[in-house]
Amino acid sequence: MFIIKFELYLKRVIIGMLCAFLYFDYAVAGIKDVDKSVVIIFVGDGSHITGFGTGFVIAPEIVITNYHVAGKGISMVVVPNKNASQAHSFRTEKIWGSEADDIQLLKVASLNLAPISLSSNQINKGQKVYAIGFPGVADANVKFDGIESTVTEGIVGRNILASWTQDGSKQSLIQHSASINQGNSGGPLIDDCGRVVGINTAKAITTLNGSPYISQTEGIFFATSISNFTNIFQQIGIPIHNDTTQCGAAVVESNEGISNIKIFYICLTVVGLIAFSALFLALNRKINFESYTQFLKKEKNRDLINRNFFPSIEERVINQNRVKYRLKILSGFEKPILLDFPVKILENSIFIGRDATLSDLIIPNAEVSRRHGKFKLINNKLYYKDLESKNKSYINDQLVGRDYALIVIGDKLRLGSTTVLLETS
Repeated sequence: MFIIKFELYLKRVIIGMLCAFLYFDYAVAGIKDVDKSVVIIFVGDGSHITGFGTGFVIAPEIVITNYHVAGKGISMVVVPNKNASQAHSFRTEKIWGSEADDIQLLKVASLNLAPISLSSNQINKGQKVYAIGFPGVADANVKFDGIESTVTEGIVGRNILASWTQDGSKQSLIQHSASINQGNSGGPLIDDCGRVVGINTAKAITTLNGSPYISQTEGIFFATSISNFTNIFQQIGIPIHNDTTQCGAAVVESNEGISNIKIFYICLTVVGLIAFSALFLALNRKINFESYTQFLKKEKNRDLINRNFFPSIEERVINQNRVKYRLKILSGFEKPILLDFPVKILENSIFIGRDATLSDLIIPNAEVSRRHGKFKLINNKLYYKDLESKNKSYINDQLVGRDYALIVIGDKLRLGSTTVLLETS
């Protein structure tokens, strides 16, 4: 008995043709889409305007900006228009913010703008980025009756861990060369695919890794990486779109100055030749024959692979019988928030705190330390210990020290002023 085996070259042809489009520059189209959802924010004390900055829409009726822009005072969002008489203004409501992280979320009722996609992927050094905002210096000497944003282009200089304040905690920052000035604060830094990778901040930076004052007019500018906050947004119920796919349009030009469009046509020609050759071989390739003995040997090897990579029925039953834990946040928010334990609690430790980069379970409360405590499963029982947090940990009002303490279903765990209840999911 013989089994006919065909080589499927046509799949390679299709994949090759799709690869050619990776070099097409989608940045212009992406900027146009993002620009429609970038707004200007005016802040006042009730009688007159005291400052302004930039914000952008990340979810229906939700605008994000810097804390130093809208964290204090009364803020108003204005949707820009080249005709000033057609620009619309909206009142805002503060729903969440962090002064240490310099971020503020605003609720803007009736704001009908499409949310911008975010990307928590680390952007690469040398990759193109674009800043969109409303720098006051751009309109200072121009007679203009409308409100329109300004777009600047640059590249990523490096990714660093630093803090915005002298005693603040470190977070991921993006150093870039896309020019920003006063008024750009809170605006988006986007990649070639039109996804937000950072939040620009145009204020004096005095404590980046303890360095002295850095002037942002010398071609060195900074944005807070959006990856610091995507998990927090999801935990507090903000329906963001976090796109973690690779951006194929992010192509850095070579030292010889070959433009993206030239690279596109060169790549398209090469891939076309490869596709034609593959099609020719597919049509003229001889049929391969496989003996029945070879077929049985191949199937036996495949069965061994399945046994190694897929659990047995007994293993699946054991996994299903394991307790699945979750925490219900009882205080500090309008409605209870549920935090499901990640699956890895079965093998490893689970950290709880307010920093999404250091913890698995996130509680966005300033009284909760960045990495407050740790859960661990020992002999199928759950234990918890405090990690020398500032505001301590308590199980049923009993202080928890550095040693593991047993915690069971129904126990209340207090971290600072936040109380959570251990449940099963």
